Amino acid sequence: MVKSPYPDNFDELKAMVRSAGLLERVPVRGSIEMVGVLIAITVALSTAPLWNPILLGLFMTVIFTRAVFISHDILHTQYFKKQKTLF
Repeated sequence: MVKSPYPDNFDELKAMVRSAGLLERVPVRGSIEMVGVLIAITVALSTAPLWNPILLGLFMTVIFTRAVFISHDILHTQYFKKQKTLF
């Protein structure tokens, strides 16, 4: 077995992150973010004729990218303890 030139510090790092409270679930945050994304999509689509098409595309790209990140966190149960809460 070849010894890695880098020490395996993952357990120490995870303990530090956990002790700092960065792994705590915050269900309200995920809910507020998703509601914000839905409102932004609704506003963008209802005012679409007023937008320059390129600016609308850029804005929708940012909004949908944020929605994907939120969905990813939700599916990895970073906001809720159980996936059953979602469905």
